[in-house]
Amino acid sequence: VAIGYAAATVALALPSVAWCVSGTSLTLGGFLRAGTRPTVASLGAALALAAAAPLLPREVGSVRLAVSFLAYAACFLVAWLATPGGAGAAREFALAVRELRLRAARPSPGDRP
Repeated sequence: VAIGYAAATVALALPSVAWCVSGTSLTLGGFLRAGTRPTVASLGAALALAAAAPLLPREVGSVRLAVSFLAYAACFLVAWLATPGGAGAAREFALAVRELRLRAARPSPGDRP
């Protein structure tokens, strides 16, 4: 049942997205281009983590989970930066986060002292 559900979800993903973007300013191509870098980085990180599985702690538990998470996050970052335009996208993201933090630190005009 789980395999059938997963297969149906994957098979219906693209038609579902196409239906969702119809009638909007977003195109299917634009949606797919926006998702390419995260998808490639995620698959690369998953493959790297699978290859590194023998190096992870053997006991199942929170230590293995934490080490696996940190290894996956590091591999994801490396894969993201290795994709074409990845370093530029990371810089844009860092600048956006910085701007949001600055805006959050500034008092709003309606705030009282």
